[in-house]
Amino acid sequence: MEPAIFFSGPPNLNELCCLSVCVPISDNLCVMQPHIVRCRELIFTEPDVLASPVLGEASTFHIILQQSLYKTGRLHMRLQKQGMQVS
Repeated sequence: MEPAIFFSGPPNLNELCCLSVCVPISDNLCVMQPHIVRCRELIFTEPDVLASPVLGEASTFHIILQQSLYKTGRLHMRLQKQGMQVS
């Protein structure tokens, strides 16, 4: 197999937004911290977002997404159904 190189332009920062998501502490999914589990779940199920746990916070992670996706409300509703607080 021949190696491939892909190039992409930088995203338009004016079209991006950042959400802070707080996972309830009582939501014990496994031995790992619940916010890390939820963050990973989101990365694998939503191809149009970037997500990362917040250092020093036991229950928070950030999501970066396009404003057009945010305006649909689909992601916001999903997070609320799972008991997470979005700000």
